[in-house]
Amino acid sequence: MNKSILEQLQAPFYEEDIEWKIGTVNDKNEPIKGLAMAYITNRAIQARLDDVCGVFGWKNEFVEWGDKGQLCGISIWDEEKRQWITKWDGADDTNFEATKGGLSASMKRAAYQWGIGRYLYNLPAQWVEVRPAGKSWRIKEKPKMPMWALPDCNREYICEKCQNPLMEGDGKTIPQIVVGSKKIFDGHIYCLDCIRIEWKQKKGEG
Repeated sequence: MNKSILEQLQAPFYEEDIEWKIGTVNDKNEPIKGLAMAYITNRAIQARLDDVCGVFGWKNEFVEWGDKGQLCGISIWDEEKRQWITKWDGADDTNFEATKGGLSASMKRAAYQWGIGRYLYNLPAQWVEVRPAGKSWRIKEKPKMPMWALPDCNREYICEKCQNPLMEGDGKTIPQIVVGSKKIFDGHIYCLDCIRIEWKQKKGEG
């Protein structure tokens, strides 16, 4: 499959296409805070597939998974191989609108298999103020996305430590530095100089 297609599918989304849900909640202190978890809406996923593959260049299908789950397969037409390439993933039905929730969640997971929105897993943990909403919780104010996770900054990265632009070095390209930094430092992006400093401190040498 054309590498450019995969890069376009995996590019960051605009903030309005990103929703937040609450994972763990710490209600022992005031203000009450919860762990914010970002995800891409199905509407945004469909729009991305339409834009990159064309409305006739992709399709999805669903099958039941066990007694209370759904599997989704997202297929993209590979012009070079002249065949459909499909990636599958699944999710349990939800407590609210069970089947519809399971279909929606399984499509999001199938999209992640294609790399769509997968970069959100690299976001640093963000604890935000929450308020009760029925049996759940609602975020009072949405977290801000870091610069590297925004589409307008997709090709220009700034070190979160020293605020200098990332530069190639030590035989590594900027994308390699970004990926390596995020893996080592929980989603944070540092330049090579700051990586060395942080690494020494992490190892207890600083």
